[in-house]
This record gives sequence, structure tokens and C-alpha cells, in this order.
Amino acid sequence: MPIRNKDNSEYKLNSPNPLATQQAKWSDKIILHNLQWESKINLDSEFSSIENDLKKRKEEIKQEIKPIIEEQKLEIKPIIEQKTTETQKPVNTRNIVLMHCLPIVTKVIKDELYGEEKIISKYGEKFIIEGLILEHTDLTFKFWTIIDLEQGTILYPYKHKDGRNMGDFRWWKVNATEKKSEGFIINCIISGFQPNFS
Repeated sequence: MPIRNKDNSEYKLNSPNPLATQQAKWSDKIILHNLQWESKINLDSEFSSIENDLKKRKEEIKQEIKPIIEEQKLEIKPIIEQKTTETQKPVNTRNIVLMHCLPIVTKVIKDELYGEEKIISKYGEKFIIEGLILEHTDLTFKFWTIIDLEQGTILYPYKHKDGRNMGDFRWWKVNATEKKSEGFIINCIISGFQPNFS
């Protein structure tokens, strides 16, 4: 059934398209694809010479690298660690305390329009850390640990490592950190925020 115009006459396609009369012919420098998903490449294109130059250069580089690799054969010698006769002082475990820790996570958001920076702080997942008590008064708490804690992190020391209760039921807020002997000295003050660590 043919397609009909409004006046019921048969619709005919205009051929050739009058817009394409000035169109240049397809050049020989194109890739033709057939329906079997195989491509036919015209080897006379300007890109084929570039591809050939790249292939030649890759082969030259491979040949240049081979002698360098052969020259750089390394002798593997086993490393023998010498044990020192120094004995470390045993740490007094009476001062090691277990603490609940609620770390603060800060995120800096930059406004793309005005370039202003806004710092958003929220608390992460709680975990337990060990710390060696250096100083403990009514208003300050100072300990050493291997974990670097951000300023604003909440701590709750609940018992000594040997199982004794701490006896001081206070929440502490990290005020400052200082790097010291493969760890960190954490200075704390009393916290106004008291989360539930149960």
C-alpha cells in the first residue's frame, strides 16, 4: 500500500536531493564497514604512514631497551639483621588504660561560586584504643598512643589493661596532639558532649 498525499495522490520521494547536488564525492580515505562487523581500511590514507612510523619506532625502542635490561642484572644478597643486646625497659602496665573513642571526621566543602570554604564536622564509628597515661588531673588528661586522633575526638577511659576499673567516670575531648617516639601524645580537656558508649 503506497503512502498518499493529502489530495490522495501517491507520495513520491524527491531524488536526487537538491541539497546534495553540490556535495563532494566520498573520498578514498575512509573506513568502510560491512555487516559482518569487519572493517576495510584504505591503506592510501595519510594515517597509515603515521601508523607505520609508530610501529617502526616501537620496534626501535624495544631493541634499545633489551641491552639495557641485560646489563642491569642485580645480585640479590640476603639481608642479615643483627640483633642488639640492649634490652628495653618493660612498660608499667598499671598505667595502660582502655578507652572508648568517638572520632570526629571533618570535611572541607568549597563553594565553587564564591570560593568560600566551609568545615563540616561529624562523629564517626566508635572503637576502643589503648593509651599510656602520662598525666591525669581533675581538669586535664594526657596520654600516649600510636593512633593519631583529631582535635575534638571524644574519649571515655573505662578500665586499666589489667582489668581494674578506672574509677574516674569522665568524658574527655582531644585538645591537642604532639608526635612523640613513634606515637602521639594526646592532651585532653573535659568534654561537654557525653555520648553513650554502652
